[in-house]
Amino acid sequence: MQTLCMPIFLLMLIASCSVYADTTLYGGQPRIAIEFEHEEAPDHSEIANSVTLIPGIRWNNGLINQVELLVQAEREKEKEDGVLHKESGRKVAIRFRKDFQFTDNLRATTRVLLGRALNESDDYTYAYFEPAFKYKFRYFDFTVGVRTVRAIDGSDGHDSNKVRLGPSFEINKHNEIEFRWVRSWEANSGKHESDAYIIEYISKF
Repeated sequence: MQTLCMPIFLLMLIASCSVYADTTLYGGQPRIAIEFEHEEAPDHSEIANSVTLIPGIRWNNGLINQVELLVQAEREKEKEDGVLHKESGRKVAIRFRKDFQFTDNLRATTRVLLGRALNESDDYTYAYFEPAFKYKFRYFDFTVGVRTVRAIDGSDGHDSNKVRLGPSFEINKHNEIEFRWVRSWEANSGKHESDAYIIEYISKF
């Protein structure tokens, strides 16, 4: 419950202040997103489900185009030697995004994140770098990107490389929905680590 208090407060604050966003946020557009993720190991021995609340601000111009706060709650199940283990975890992170428009339909994005994972078994600090390309078709956008994830506090077992792809649908100028498929490999061994399926709903004020 405590994990969701901050984003819920921010959502209420953004909703109450959205009329004045042009002045109080220097022309930035407030937004709020909620993301659902289901992740499985290739042999189905590990399954994780998570919900992430993502309040943020977007600017059309400037050095940074988007800043977001991510607050995630996760529940993981792992079967080892016939015994089922369950674990809960939380993550809190801040993410920055920069866009590069090449044509009317093609653009590149770069996202950088710094976060802290708080699990029952271990805590660690991590970061990722994610370049991606997005192409606009008639009815949807399609994104392909790669994400390099690293623990930056010396913790073991948290480094991975990911490929992310999927479509985005703009319902109207205030609402959008994204679908992503993500494949992850261990950074050191190159072993296939997991596949994930993500749905994200975005509301723009």
